[in-house]
Amino acid sequence: SYYAPSEPKNAAYYRRCARNVLQGNWVNLSLAQFVSTFILEAAMGLSVLPGFVMAIVGALMAEGGDPTLSFLPFIGLLLMYVLLFAVAIVLGGPFTVGIARVHLNAVDKKPFSLGTIFSVFKQGLGRAIGLYSLYMLVVVGVAVLGALLMLGAICVLTVLLVAIFEVASPFILIPFVLVFYFGVVALVAAFSYRYAMIFYIAADHPEMRAVEVLRASVTLMKGNKWRLFCLQFSFIGWDLLCALTLGIGNLWLRPYKQAAEAAFYREVSGTEHIIFAGTEEV
Repeated sequence: SYYAPSEPKNAAYYRRCARNVLQGNWVNLSLAQFVSTFILEAAMGLSVLPGFVMAIVGALMAEGGDPTLSFLPFIGLLLMYVLLFAVAIVLGGPFTVGIARVHLNAVDKKPFSLGTIFSVFKQGLGRAIGLYSLYMLVVVGVAVLGALLMLGAICVLTVLLVAIFEVASPFILIPFVLVFYFGVVALVAAFSYRYAMIFYIAADHPEMRAVEVLRASVTLMKGNKWRLFCLQFSFIGWDLLCALTLGIGNLWLRPYKQAAEAAFYREVSGTEHIIFAGTEEV
């Protein structure tokens, strides 16, 4: 099994848990990850076709001297983004919860199958969509707010440099822009880590409402954000290797990373109930 109470809870510990989970489950976990990703990306790709065709037709007609449908490229681009976002929300939420359920079952030594990734479509679809929508709303809202604050700070700084210090060169702003940019990235990341466990909680507690899941994640992640960051960062070497394989290595890496995160969730939520193979049962 996968949990040893005597071991320190660090990145190496969760990776060891994940490797034990993958033994005998690697093919099924990789297949579940591949199928869900393929369906989602294929659906998102197809969703842009109507808007893309509309934009191309409008552009060709306008180029041919027919101004009556000159608005079509704009409508087409708008339709592309709307449909893309809609598909991402409608499918992204259920599939993400389904994948989390697959990995939790693997960690818990419970049976799972390829059909498990579709289980949310049968029960809890509305909650998964609502949860994903709330999560995206929070993250995008924080990103927009941070970007506005960054732009405001840069504008104020520009005025001060020009009016007070009589500095006219725009290059003097580069260090400040970088500081503000990474500040916004850090702000968004901090908020994202608050909700890092929402999909595992949703998979583990189908009775909880979307808002309750968000609040539960905030509670679980208090004092644990840095630990999760260290766990995710510990895969950086594997990420680089996967990049060299043009992403093919993700067929192995994604289940590895998600199994480690599932073990992390079990520990921070206080629901560890299994141990490493070869250790004494407790």
